[in-house]
Amino acid sequence: AEYAAVIEIDLADIHEPIVACPNDPDDVKTLSDVAGAKIDEVFIGSCMTNIGHFRAASKLLEGKRDIPVKLWVAPPTKMDQKQLTEEGHYGVFGTAGARTEMPGCSLCMGNQAQVREGATVMSTSTRNFPNRLGKNTNVY
Repeated sequence: AEYAAVIEIDLADIHEPIVACPNDPDDVKTLSDVAGAKIDEVFIGSCMTNIGHFRAASKLLEGKRDIPVKLWVAPPTKMDQKQLTEEGHYGVFGTAGARTEMPGCSLCMGNQAQVREGATVMSTSTRNFPNRLGKNTNVY
């Protein structure tokens, strides 16, 4: 295939996670640059996640109850949902107070639900355009 350009990134040069800032996927900063930003809601889901993301989140949430943000969990497939349930991760999410959604797009498309108006959200989805997850939201 022909490409307009080939961009090579040496992953050894990336020393910490980067996030796309609200509401522009091209406005990226390191996690330390945005540390301290108040986050109201967190969305772990969309087609770009894999089962390992949910396992990692579950490990972080073990023993936690009533976390200080609203957490949305939506695996990309029913197969992932079944596996995560069998492994006990859905129990951890429930104990922590997460809202579990049907597998699929969920908040990423805003077709099943939306976050609170004006919320600041940390999302695993690849799209953070204005109003995509809810009205007047700021999405990382």
